[in-house]
Amino acid sequence: AGTMGRDQPRHVHSPARAADIVGRVYEAARQDMDAAVKRARAAFPAWAQTSVERRAALLERVADALEDRRAECMA
Repeated sequence: AGTMGRDQPRHVHSPARAADIVGRVYEAARQDMDAAVKRARAAFPAWAQTSVERRAALLERVADALEDRRAECMA
């Protein structure tokens, strides 16, 4: 089990107006990053064999899901 998301987020400030908070991010521990890279490397061979059409369809579904949850993602 990793530690990602367990701590308070860090605020991201606008480069135009430093007082404006435009987002938040969580730091990841080294073990979280290592685990994510390991999973990505394991998934890559199957992704590389996926047709362009299928990749586009999958990415479109991700974009739709993000759009549906836009308010939640931006909170």
